Amino acid sequence: MSSDPSATFLHSLPAALRLPSVPCVSRSLAVLYKAVVGRGRAAVQRVTQTDRSRRRSAFTGPQRDTQRDRQDNLSHNRQPWQIKLKMLRSSLWLDLTSVLMSGGPGSGKGTQCEKIVAKYGYTHLSSGDLLRAEVASGSERGKQLQAIMQKGELVPLDTVLDMIKDAMIAKADVSKGYLIDGYPREVKQGEEFEKKIGAPALLLYIDAKAETMVKRLVKRGETSGRADDNEETIKKRLDLYYKATEPVIAYYEKRGIVRKINSELPVDEVFAIVVKAIDELK
Repeated sequence: MSSDPSATFLHSLPAALRLPSVPCVSRSLAVLYKAVVGRGRAAVQRVTQTDRSRRRSAFTGPQRDTQRDRQDNLSHNRQPWQIKLKMLRSSLWLDLTSVLMSGGPGSGKGTQCEKIVAKYGYTHLSSGDLLRAEVASGSERGKQLQAIMQKGELVPLDTVLDMIKDAMIAKADVSKGYLIDGYPREVKQGEEFEKKIGAPALLLYIDAKAETMVKRLVKRGETSGRADDNEETIKKRLDLYYKATEPVIAYYEKRGIVRKINSELPVDEVFAIVVKAIDELK
């Protein structure tokens, strides 16, 4: 048999395809074979040369090539997992339900917050707790906040909102919703909350008679050791609370999202009403 590759190719064909009685066809097949093989070899050579060039540049090329390769990796969906998680969180938190929680000192609001978190998997965010945690962290923002509070000045509205938003984003991948405790404290804060974060779905107003709350806090003061758990101070705190809160409640009542709950009832009965209000959101 001939050593000519084209001849070998022709002999390898089935007899029906050889068409020996038509020489021009056989010659055409041979030409086609050579063209295909030739292009294939050229393509292999080009790929091999390109691969060798890349390998050489990886070891001997300038540093800027390496930096460019790293940037290319980042731009082709090969970001570090931390970046991907941050991007995921930044989009997820917008779809989660936000429930505002309001109630005076001694209303039982804290107990209901604990129960809501346990049942629904919501993330409990208190502006006061966030401020204290930021100060305790020793961060630059924490130092600035500490200086402001030591002067007796109010923490800027934007700062508090940024902290709430950051906390919401940080928990977006593990949270089923947000329970915003004790915020907003004034109508302007509520307006800014909606601009920067979004409209809340519900405001739970846990309320009791002033006399009931005073009794509860005085009793707590017998064991808490807190200096502000005395009757005179408690009454002042309640007075300030109502003056600040009433306009906020009225603001959200116009939106139709306030559920006022009588916390004079036993804890489990109060929670049953809370559950009904939250379940109605579904």
